[in-house]
Amino acid sequence: MVWAKRIGGVLVALGAILGLFMGWVWIKTSSMLSKHWDIDPVRIEHPWPFGDADLAQLRAQYARPPEPTAEGEPAAPTDPLAGLDLESVRRQRAVKRGEALAIRLGCLECHGEDLGGNVVMDVAPVMGIIAPNLTLGNGGLPGEYSLDDFDRIVRHGVKRDGTTALMPAVDYEFLSNKEVSDLFAFILTKPHVDRQMPPSYWGPVMRVMVALGRVPPPAAFRIDHDRSKRQEPPPEKVSVELGAHLAKTCVGCHRADYSGGPIGDGDPAWPPAANLTPHEEGLKGWTKNDFFTLMRSGERPDGSKVDPHAMPWQTVGYLTDVQTESVWLYLESLPPKPTGR
Repeated sequence: MVWAKRIGGVLVALGAILGLFMGWVWIKTSSMLSKHWDIDPVRIEHPWPFGDADLAQLRAQYARPPEPTAEGEPAAPTDPLAGLDLESVRRQRAVKRGEALAIRLGCLECHGEDLGGNVVMDVAPVMGIIAPNLTLGNGGLPGEYSLDDFDRIVRHGVKRDGTTALMPAVDYEFLSNKEVSDLFAFILTKPHVDRQMPPSYWGPVMRVMVALGRVPPPAAFRIDHDRSKRQEPPPEKVSVELGAHLAKTCVGCHRADYSGGPIGDGDPAWPPAANLTPHEEGLKGWTKNDFFTLMRSGERPDGSKVDPHAMPWQTVGYLTDVQTESVWLYLESLPPKPTGR
């Protein structure tokens, strides 16, 4: 009887300690999610304006030989762009660029082909990653949703109301103003989808891991919100600079130093992210052709296949040859790092 009381007392004490611990966890993680962020809006042109090179290309595209006059002499040259609806052409090109970006960045992978929302992961004890409806249909973006609102969540990981989002914005914080503008132009053209998606959430396991610092906090806590934004991406030519810009969208899984390792805030079923540095545990010994094969077919040099859910090579494969070679050059330029733990 005495032992039973002692055991009961121990269990009550352990229950009280566990209750206090979980209370601390809930308060700490809830304060992170409810934190209000003051993000100064950045003036972004929409749709993105034509530069001198764009106008020169358009003039060459629409140039026509001058019609002879009644006297048989060539007529005075006219501007090929005269009478052309430049605003319409400008918008069409922005939408086309935005669509290519949405595919490459995995927007359709998460939010669905129709951008009407999608359940990416739903493991109740851990977390739910539910990508919301990005169309203007019922359950989607409100009619007054602005480019500032879009920029706030994409590059800062902050919701429209100023609180913390579970959007993986660390992958997109280095997008240029032009790329954000183009993505928004594309989204606005999508047919309206009437679909109400539940919000993303943290389960008790994820809350404990976040509170103890075992997994990274939400993106908003890891981003320099005052960092100046570049206007346009680097020129479309093979270069380490272009590769560095493109590879920034990989840091959410492969880490800021590209050493890879377990993906703390990802699906528990996902394998660790690959080490992308030229370390013996990473890409040492790989050739450019090996890298191209992986990016185009998801196949490693040893013939094994990567998990297409954890590493969406089908969408990454939309990189052009110039872009893929640039990423390879950049990864080759990194200091070798052992795989993250």
